[in-house]
Amino acid sequence: MRSWRAGCVGTRTSGSEGGGEETTSRKAETGASPPTLHNYILRRFVVIDLKIEDFKPEFAGKMGFYLTAVDELERQPSDKPSIGLVLCPGRSKTVTEWALQSIDTPVAVARYTTSDIRLTQTPPAEMKPALPDLPALASELSNIVQAANAVDDEL
Repeated sequence: MRSWRAGCVGTRTSGSEGGGEETTSRKAETGASPPTLHNYILRRFVVIDLKIEDFKPEFAGKMGFYLTAVDELERQPSDKPSIGLVLCPGRSKTVTEWALQSIDTPVAVARYTTSDIRLTQTPPAEMKPALPDLPALASELSNIVQAANAVDDEL
């Protein structure tokens, strides 16, 4: 059984029940659509904010906004409060602690590295069999978007 399901705030693609015009209009009003995952074992949404620069205090405020938006727009009565994860290439321990000190919801800041990654136009030969054909992938993604739009139209 898969315990995670990805989605976007306000589209009801995250597996939550309900929906309708109020959710859609509130999403449009706030402009909030952070990347979200729902863990069905924890019964929580996890909001992920991937940054390309070192952690700044304003990232904590933005995450607080995202968490409130997800809880207001997506969380069901049986769900626990959402948690946040800010991924940055670097951070200062003191700045991070001070920025998160006044936030009441659980937020973690983690570092990521890309030092061993090289971007190329063509994948290594050993990886080619494991990768999808790009036109087939584009077609499949288009079908998923059409199906999601059809579901939204029904709500």
